[in-house]
Amino acid sequence: MIFGKRRNLEPVKIRVGHAEIMEQETQKILGITISNDLKWNTHVQILKSKLLQRLYLIRHLRSLLPQHSLKLISDGLFNSQIRYGIPLFLRPRLNASDPTNSHLHELQVIHNEMVRSVAGVNRRDKVNMGKLRKTHKIMSINQMICQATAIETHKIIHHDSVPSLKSIFTERGSSSITTRARTMSLLKTPLRRTRVAEGFAIHASKLFNLLPTDLRQCQATSTFKHKLRTWIFENID
Repeated sequence: MIFGKRRNLEPVKIRVGHAEIMEQETQKILGITISNDLKWNTHVQILKSKLLQRLYLIRHLRSLLPQHSLKLISDGLFNSQIRYGIPLFLRPRLNASDPTNSHLHELQVIHNEMVRSVAGVNRRDKVNMGKLRKTHKIMSINQMICQATAIETHKIIHHDSVPSLKSIFTERGSSSITTRARTMSLLKTPLRRTRVAEGFAIHASKLFNLLPTDLRQCQATSTFKHKLRTWIFENID
């Protein structure tokens, strides 16, 4: 694969021994489809196809299983597909003023159909999806992004899972002055030139800084996850 802008539209070929290797536009790595244009269109389209297949199965199971069982199965069959690597290809909406991501919207439309199937309602019933998800304790796509991002950030800060990112988040300079950021365990948000250039580090630091101080300073992973879920349901749409 060759990344970046290309003047020559002809695919590149290289020869290794007697084998000729053609340039590829996409490559699947650990379940994530990477494109040479560094966009996530292909990965999202593949994910949507998988979700629609599983939605078809869930609709058939709806008449055979009780609601609590269907909810558990839907989480394993459906939501697990969405959660895998979600901070890589979707950006969270932390407040109502943030622009809506088209990929997030496309996936949320399919996710809404899954929630309706679990809840036993139809689209024509015109039930408010936010209230329906909250009633059945099912996270929206955006809430899943925030949950996954916050958990990974917690691992970075308290368990050194990615030391290079931890140094960026916690770098305070040589001053010994006790600042509000140090007292409240606020993370440093890396600088970026444009919104397009925003990545995990930007979203992670902004989201983590929104959490209550006691939640940011909580080191026990199980406790953090439990309190985080409650906070997300109360503060993130």
